[in-house]
Order: sequence, then C-alpha cells, then structure tokens
Amino acid sequence: MKTTLPIIALVNLLFAATLSSLAQQVPESISGKVLANLEPKCSVRIEGPERVAVNDDDDIDPEDGSHDEELDYKIEPVPGENETKMISVTGTMAETCKGTATVEVEIKKGLDSRIEGFWPGRKSVVDKDGNVISNDGNDTDGREKRSGKSHPYTFDVSPGQKVTVHLWIEGIKHSTGTEPDVLIEAKTSYNRCQEHGRLGPEKLEMRVYQVDLDIDSQNLRGVEIPAWGLDTEDDKIEHCEEDTQPGKYVVTGVNQDSDGDGTPDFADGLGQPRAIGSGNSGTCGDDAKLVPVRIELHDPIDPQKATVVFSYKANIPRNGEGFTKTGAGTPQDPVIYRLAGAGMRLWAVDAHKRSGNDETGKNVAADEPARKFIPSGSEVAWRDLCAAVKGEKLSEGNNLPRELVIFLEYVEDYDTLAGNATLAGTREAISITEKAESKEVAKDPVHVSLVAMEVQYVTSKWGHDDFGDEIQIPESARSPLGLPKSNEMIEETQIMGNSDGREKHRIAHSQIMVRLVGGKGMAGKRLTWGMKPWGVLEGSAHRGDWERSLVPEHRNRFEQSTIFGTHDFRLRGQTGADTAIVAEGANAHSAARANVPPFGWNHADIKIGIEGVVPQSFMVRFVVPAVVVVDAGHGGDNDINAGVYMNGWERGNSTANNAKSGWYSESDKKPKKPAYPEATGILEKNLTPLYASELTAQLQALHADENLPLRSYQTRIGDNNMGGYERARVARDRSADILLSLHFNSHSTLGPRGSLVTSRKGNNLNLDEDEAFEARLVPPVNAAILAIDPTPRLNQSPHLADNAVTSDVRGFYHDANYHPIRSTLLEVEFIHNQGGDTLINGPNRDCVKSASMRAAAQAILAELREFVVIN
Repeated sequence: MKTTLPIIALVNLLFAATLSSLAQQVPESISGKVLANLEPKCSVRIEGPERVAVNDDDDIDPEDGSHDEELDYKIEPVPGENETKMISVTGTMAETCKGTATVEVEIKKGLDSRIEGFWPGRKSVVDKDGNVISNDGNDTDGREKRSGKSHPYTFDVSPGQKVTVHLWIEGIKHSTGTEPDVLIEAKTSYNRCQEHGRLGPEKLEMRVYQVDLDIDSQNLRGVEIPAWGLDTEDDKIEHCEEDTQPGKYVVTGVNQDSDGDGTPDFADGLGQPRAIGSGNSGTCGDDAKLVPVRIELHDPIDPQKATVVFSYKANIPRNGEGFTKTGAGTPQDPVIYRLAGAGMRLWAVDAHKRSGNDETGKNVAADEPARKFIPSGSEVAWRDLCAAVKGEKLSEGNNLPRELVIFLEYVEDYDTLAGNATLAGTREAISITEKAESKEVAKDPVHVSLVAMEVQYVTSKWGHDDFGDEIQIPESARSPLGLPKSNEMIEETQIMGNSDGREKHRIAHSQIMVRLVGGKGMAGKRLTWGMKPWGVLEGSAHRGDWERSLVPEHRNRFEQSTIFGTHDFRLRGQTGADTAIVAEGANAHSAARANVPPFGWNHADIKIGIEGVVPQSFMVRFVVPAVVVVDAGHGGDNDINAGVYMNGWERGNSTANNAKSGWYSESDKKPKKPAYPEATGILEKNLTPLYASELTAQLQALHADENLPLRSYQTRIGDNNMGGYERARVARDRSADILLSLHFNSHSTLGPRGSLVTSRKGNNLNLDEDEAFEARLVPPVNAAILAIDPTPRLNQSPHLADNAVTSDVRGFYHDANYHPIRSTLLEVEFIHNQGGDTLINGPNRDCVKSASMRAAAQAILAELREFVVIN
C-alpha cells in the first residue's frame, strides 16, 4: 500500500507544482472566461445608444421616386440625419498575433420587425502607435458606401491594428412590452487568440421608441380628419428631406373673418372676447376648419409621464405679440390689423369650436385662448395636452389616450401677402419630440408647403359719369381690398334684347382669377366656387333671385370666365361650380365669373376651396354699388312736348320752367305777377340744380361711414332741358335704385306752403314701393324746414300725376317681374308766395338748402337699407 500511494501522491504533487508554476506567471485565472487583468491581444467592442427612434418618413430617394411604392425606410437612409442611429464596432489585434481576425456583427433580435440594418459609414484603421492608416467613408454620405442589408456584417482586422466601423440602423416599428426587443452581437472568428483576448460576443440591447406626427401629405382630404396609419400613403411622403414632395399644402392669404365681427381671424384669437364690431359672439361657423395633425405615442412611452415639445415657426395669437391694431375706427382713420409676423399656430381645438361661451352659455375664462394655443418650443405634459384637446381636467387615475388630433393654421396678413407673397412656395417643418427625464426619446417631423392665394378680378367699367361716358377701372383697382373693406367694382351688364330697344333683366358680375403662388403642385386639382349672398330680402320680387333673370346665360351664380379662360368650368347646380387649376411656372391659377342681381348694396361673399387642400373659405366680398339719380327739374329755354322723338326714342314732355319765386298766377290763362314788391323772381329751373348738387354731396357725406359703395348722378349738368322719358332713362342706364326728381311748387292762391310728392298713377308697376319711399321722404324734409321757419303748413297728401320722369314703362322699362327703381317727384316748397320766396332765397337760403337735402339724403339711405341685409 505504501508503495502505490506515493505514486498517486507524486502525480498529484507534480500536477500541483505545474499549476503553482503557472500561477506565478499568471496571477489570476478565470475558468471559461477571458483573462481579466491581461492586456488583451485581440478584442471586439460594440457601442451604441440604448434607444433608437422609428424613422419611417425622412429619406425618400429623390432619384428613384419610389415614395408611392414602398416605405422610405426600405430605401437607403442618410446616415447621421434625423433618427438614424450609429453603432460603433471596434476590433483590435496585437502585433504578435498571427494571421487576420474577422469581426462579425449580427442582429440577433429585432431585424425586419423593429429595426432595419446595416448601412456602413466611416471605417477607420489605426496602427499600434496610434497613427491613422486609413479613414474610409463618410458618416454623412452613406449613399456612396451603401452595401445594403448585411446579415451578418463582417470586417477584417490585421495584426497590430485597431479597426473601427460605424454602422447605421433605422427604427421601423416601436417596441412592445417592457423588455428590450433589439439585440445586436459582435464577435471575432480568430480562434488562436481565445487564450489571451476578449473575443466576445459583445452584446448591445436597445428599445425602439416612436412618436408619430402625421398630416395629410397626399392632399386628398382637405381639413377632414382621416384614419391615419403606418400603412397609408401619407406616411410615405409626409416629410421629405430632398424637397421632392411638398407635404401638406397650407394656403395663406385667406381673407377670413369667420364670425363676421369685423376683426380678422388672426386677430380674434381663440374664444377671445371681442370688443369691436357687431355680431361679436365670438363663434365661428361650422365651415371654419383648420388643418388636422395627428399625434400618437407608442410603447414603451408612458403617457402618464410623457412630455412633448412642438417645434415650428410660430405666430403668437395674443394682443401686442401676434398682431398690431391701429386706427380710431372712423372713416378717416379706420381700424387696421397687421400681423407682427407671419407663421403657424397649433391649436388644441378646431376653428369651428372657437367660442366665447361654453356649452351652458357661460363665458369662458380670459385665459382660454392661451390654454388652447400650443406654443412652439415649450415642454407640454401629455396629460395637459389631453386636457386641452378633450376640454376637461384629467385625474391621475385616468387612462390617457395615446392618440390626439390638434389643428394647424398659417396666418399671414392679406395686404402684405398680396403685395409680395414672399412666403409662397416655401416649406416649413413641424416636429414633435417626446422627452423622458429631459432627454430626447423620439422625434418625428412633417413638412407643409405654403401657397399664397391671391384674388384678382376684372370689370371693364365702373359705370357712367354724369355725362353718360363709361368710367374705366384703373389696373391698380382690380385687386380685392383687404378687410374690413368691400369690393365695389362689379360691372352692371346692359343687354339690349327687345326689338323696341328695351333691356332684358340684368345681372351684375365680375370675372375672378385665383392665383396660387407657389402652388404648381396643385395643378390638376379642382377649385370649387361658392357664394354666400347677403343683400336683398327674401320675397322682394326679382331682387336676389338669379333664376328669374330673363338672361338665360346669366341665371347661375357662376359661369366660365371669358377673360381669364374657361378652366374646364363645370356647373354644380345653380349655386356653385368648380374649375381646373392650371400650372403657370412655379404657380397655378383658376378662374370663373360670379353673378349677382344688380340691386344696390346687394353683396355676396365669394368662397373658394381647393380639392383636398382647403375647404371653401371666405376670400373676398363683392358689392353692387347703390345708385341714386337726382333729377334737377326743368331747364333750358324751350319746352319739350309729348310725342316728340329723337333717334327713334320718345323724349317725353318737360317744360323749360314752371314756378318763379315770389310770382303767382290766379289761373293758367292769366300771366304771373309779383306776389309782393320785393319778390326775387328766381326761376325754378335755376334752383333745382343747386338743390340737386347739395343732395348728391349730402349723400356722399352721410354714407361715408358705410362699408358699402354709393354712387350718385345728376340727370342734367348746366341749363339744358331734357324730356321726362330721357331723364328716366338716365336712371335706367345707371342701373339706379332710386330716382328723385327735385322741383319747387306754385299755386293759384298764395296760401299753400310745405313739401309734397307726386306719385305716378298710371302704369306704375311698383306703386307700393314708390309710396313707401315717399312716406319716408316727405316728413323729415318738412321737419327740417319747419325747424328754420315754423310757419304753419298744410298737410299735403301725395299728388297723383303721370309724370314722364317717373314712367315705369316708357322711361325705366320695368315689367311685372323686374322693377328695381323706386321713384318720386319732390316739391321742396311753394315759392310763389312771400314766405316761400324768403325761405328759399333769403338770408337763410344756404341753411335751408343744407338742412332739407340732408333730411332727404337720410331718407334715401334709409330706403336703400330697407331692401338689403347689411352684414
């Protein structure tokens, strides 16, 4: 036994001695692992981020145009841009190593489901002394170095070298669950170094984060809220670094005052109490909508802890910051709003939900606009954003939604834009960043392209001057006025249709061209035309009723333009139309003609929409000017008798003069004689032009506060006589709403005083309207004279006579369905006696003239308002 045990013990002893000897050379050993404290002769190391964000919409190849075939993460990314992330893999070999090592990088988990990889970038090789041997490639230009997806990706390392390769990966789908779902492994295949090197495998675990910011980049849905998703075409083109796609078209220059309070929307704010104008309830119409933008937070982002930041070129909608307001609000100094700077605004609610009151009618808090506005650059808790969108406070226990829709508008001062359109055609970015512990987690941008919408219109003439000549519109007056002004230059078409020269029914119109500056990408889309008529009251005969026009080609509100081109005009019923948008260089345009009934202060808002881009929005207001014709009675030296014709037209009777101040006659058969020794003897024909000029001046002065145009004309200038029908035809040719013929009276007795009117009794097709006008006219004129001369006056009833100047049939050429002109003959005062002569021609003559004609002007303006809805 003793002989065998020593042999075994000896073997054990020798083995222990060997281990002891090795231990002296290697202080510490780790069985089955890399030696810990030896400088490794070959090693592999992988470094990269813990997080990678989804990058599914950033890098469309501008050359292959494949945005509509596959998602752009299937196309080569641009390393270093946006959310593409870099991984650094380093392989090292000692100089004493033999042969070449191969480093292998492999996506073990997440390939084609969470990330897309690899695209190589820069490859650097350094020798043992730290000298750079080569530095191949460029991290910002992966297209030249593209090798496609490699699985695994390999590179070689020679003895005495350290090789570092940058690889780029791109997130394609967000993580799910709580565990890392991406695993990338790096190792070397140089087996001879396993005893004295760190060969791997080195592992890198990551999570894929995603926040979606989506917009209707295909421009198919306008401002409707679509069902977005990662598989839609919108996601493929919503953001393009190379400018190959426009993103969402956002139209600027829409001259909109959607609540009709006289304050442009950009100055109204959101739910902001109004202090200017009428109808300031602070509520927008249901058609006032903004561009929707969808936001979605994906796992593993926790909505309860999420904080988001929106970045964009903003305009702040608050007094003193977003716009300036100047002017006292008088005609001489109107209120004008100007933007402090153009830009985007993001809102938590849509425009048509703007209100100064909540659902119960209670006025909202003064800070409501600020709460609904989403500023650029500020961190917003997801919880607070949800509360603003939903309109309610959310408790800690609420399950917060992961998806919200907010709303975008771009504000641009119309007058500034129309002058230069500097922003048109440019692209602006909106991006959202989700942060965790003040660090960026995921980011997603979209692009919008700005298009300036300009309106031009052409009418060949304004109307006629006092001499019957057409007034041509200067070129500078053919672009719409900005708010709060109305555009008055609507041509009044005259169509000679009947054999006797009488006119058919007329239609006021204007030919309108819409130019889309920077909008060439919208060529081929349809532009829709709509109209919101204000103007005439319902049931007032032809007034406001397009379809009752006797001109068949003008019975619709819209028709194709004969000046700007047809643009594939298509009628959409009697009230609307659409036309094709045609490219012109970098811009685009479309055109149509708008028709409205030609009655004074009849006005309509033209609304223009673009298919898939913007709904019909108020662009410009056109107004038919109110026309008043004032006839200065009598004139010249010769009477014009009935039955006399000139150029085929009957002139109508008109005496050169009738009354004479301070002179009277006891009968038609007896000559006139002075009523008193100091009688002035001034002729009626010389007084009427003075009063006609005063009346037209008073009309212009009094209507200066109106935001509606008024034109006034006189039938005669100078001492000339015109037949009664000729005077009536002046009113017809000017498309008059009112004709007032001024006269002064006389009588066979000296007693009568006061103003009276003469109505036409025969062939009067609108007698009720004429008498209503007379009832509005005479009392204030009498009152104005009584205030100066309180002498008692007889209560004169309207006198009935077939005056040619007020002839509906032979002067105005009215018919049963078309009788737009209200007319009467006003006898201002009896001047044949001493009291009337002294009043009209004595020391107070100017005061009497001014006061009486001011009263008449006020009555005329009241009459014009009676037939229209002023807005």
